[in-house]
Amino acid sequence: MARYPSAEPKKWKDQNGDSLKDLLEKEQLVGGWRRMINEYRRFHMKFTRNYFLRFLAILFISASFSGCGKKPKQTADHFMSLLVAGKHLEVQEMLGKDMKSMAGMLGGVSNESLKPYFRAGTFKSYALTEQEKTDKSVRYRVDAITSDGNRYSDFIDLIREDGDWKISRF
Repeated sequence: MARYPSAEPKKWKDQNGDSLKDLLEKEQLVGGWRRMINEYRRFHMKFTRNYFLRFLAILFISASFSGCGKKPKQTADHFMSLLVAGKHLEVQEMLGKDMKSMAGMLGGVSNESLKPYFRAGTFKSYALTEQEKTDKSVRYRVDAITSDGNRYSDFIDLIREDGDWKISRF
């Protein structure tokens, strides 16, 4: 005894009694469906490809503006602004390998280890002037102005380490 009242599945028929297969053959919808599916696939592939190419372009542009592509003037300016703000830990992160190890021996970058005119609270403003430049290093003259109005001149050197500009001397 069958569990269901009818063991044979019902076939779909429209109001005229035609089955779906008959309708597809009559109206030649098989080719239409195939065309529609193929057009969808082509559109989807083109759509996906366009967005993938846009994503790659954005990724390339953002990589070119990241720290790897940073110019030495921007790095030096950022370094000096951190000194003015007294952010010594961030200053220490911008140092090159040799300079970082030397700063580590002195107890890190702090007001005590800095020249008097670079100390937080006394260092007011600065101006950078490029003095020398090679492919892997740049030297800037720093004209520092302290809060009491005194002017000092010094140099900072930048070197390229692992694709980034780092401070090698200040």
